[in-house]
Amino acid sequence: MESLLHVDFLSDFWIKWLAPSAINGAQRLAKNVGGIAHTSERLNGCRVEALQLRSIEKIERALVLYMVVAWRITALMRLGRSCPDMGAQVMFEPDEWKAAYILNKLPPPQSPPKLNDVVRLVARLGGFLARKGDGEPGVKTIWEGMQRIFDAVIAMEYSRQLQAVGRCV
Repeated sequence: MESLLHVDFLSDFWIKWLAPSAINGAQRLAKNVGGIAHTSERLNGCRVEALQLRSIEKIERALVLYMVVAWRITALMRLGRSCPDMGAQVMFEPDEWKAAYILNKLPPPQSPPKLNDVVRLVARLGGFLARKGDGEPGVKTIWEGMQRIFDAVIAMEYSRQLQAVGRCV
């Protein structure tokens, strides 16, 4: 759960900023990522309706979490397009960008790669074909790829814990 919420340097800011009023904060955040309509489109992949939450407090908490996820996915898409040469460490933890390489069966580089390279690798995990005329990946393929990255990061962390106590996987 912590890695899902971790949006590098902005995660704590966003969580604290949204906490006082989840709905108002979520609406403000939605405006920052291009409007409520665009953000709700990005939230479709979260399957919010499948949660069947019965209290407004639970719905508000889920909405806040999903708004942060939607913000990160949208930021990855936009920064990958507008700042392709930016370092991947700005938006990805080391385990996340290394997982993108490993899951694509590529050796991870020693130093952090470019942001657009990692975004494209993540999107390939989500179904982006990366053909010559395909353009840049969209929200859906990045979202689906990030789900695989989260799982890989959890596995990497658990593997390290097992190694620390002398057990191998």
